[in-house]
Amino acid sequence: MKQYYLFKFLILLCLLSITQINAQSGLRFPNSATADYVGVGTSINNQLQSGMTVEAWVYPESTGQFRTIIGNYDNGTMGFLLRIDNGFPTFWIGQNDGTAPTWINASSNITIPLNQWSHVAGTYDGNLLTLYVNGVEVGANFVPGTIHISANPIRIGGSLSASSEYMDGII
Repeated sequence: MKQYYLFKFLILLCLLSITQINAQSGLRFPNSATADYVGVGTSINNQLQSGMTVEAWVYPESTGQFRTIIGNYDNGTMGFLLRIDNGFPTFWIGQNDGTAPTWINASSNITIPLNQWSHVAGTYDGNLLTLYVNGVEVGANFVPGTIHISANPIRIGGSLSASSEYMDGII
């Protein structure tokens, strides 16, 4: 529970450091071709192994292959990633079964509408990965073993790996 509040506090602190925020607009990421993101850092990465909840209100303005909401993915290594994949919300974690990290996801078969607010949340309780959209469970997956602890910094609105994975819209 402390991890959840610490994570929310860090996100709030990060949001408060942005100068143009109001309840109507949020964090605007003007287009996916620019490398716009908010960096959260790495200080909580080791605390995410036993469980986490990540959530955001999103207002996507265009579709694309990948639109990062929040995560710490970089070229094959990650702890977690909440993203819109080809229009479908997906919550990914890196799983460590003792050999090599692999990726496990919970995804929806319903697309996120464009130019409309949607609440997207991913949870991991130590065994189960669950994805919610607007408060409704839309996907779940069992996670054997432990999750991979990534040294990558957490970013809101952008990936570390590719410019094509930046958000185009508002978070």
